[in-house]
Amino acid sequence: MSPAKKGLLVFLTVILLGAGLWLRIARNTKPDGPPPAAYEKLNTYQQQGVPDFEAIKTDGTTYRFSQLKGKIIILSFWATWCAPCVEEFPSMMRMLEKFQDDIVVVGVSADQNQKDVDEFVGMFGGQKIKNFVSLWDPSLRIAETYGTEKIPENYIIGRDFKLIKKLSSSEDWTAPQVTQYLETLIKNSNKN
Repeated sequence: MSPAKKGLLVFLTVILLGAGLWLRIARNTKPDGPPPAAYEKLNTYQQQGVPDFEAIKTDGTTYRFSQLKGKIIILSFWATWCAPCVEEFPSMMRMLEKFQDDIVVVGVSADQNQKDVDEFVGMFGGQKIKNFVSLWDPSLRIAETYGTEKIPENYIIGRDFKLIKKLSSSEDWTAPQVTQYLETLIKNSNKN
């Protein structure tokens, strides 16, 4: 076989393999039906609002989530055994001190032992921060309602009780860009 024919054969083989790979990727990334249930749930929360729930606070009192309607809420799913959660928690408490009249954090712990939650929150003065609500959910009932699959997960909820944003990672809540985002969110929500 001549070098020109060998070159053409190699070229055509590469083209065919590339086309096959491209078709395989396109087939696997092209939506072939309705979006996954998790996306549907998030879309519903953005359009119609987040689900209400009732839970027991770590101080033993009953708490209804919808009593916060009209406030900016960060619903935070976490646990004391979760390293990214432990990393995130102190910055969240400092952020709450800065925005004490504007933002409420509802921390929903997945710990199996309430004592662990109380001790951890106490280390950072969480029980003294008026805009922090500590809930304990060892059955994961609330997390399942929201479709939380990993922790930390934080849901930023507007004054209208509709989802604004979901964050599925540890955040530095005192970082300048986060502070700017929250200030803008507060400013824009006060206009409505």
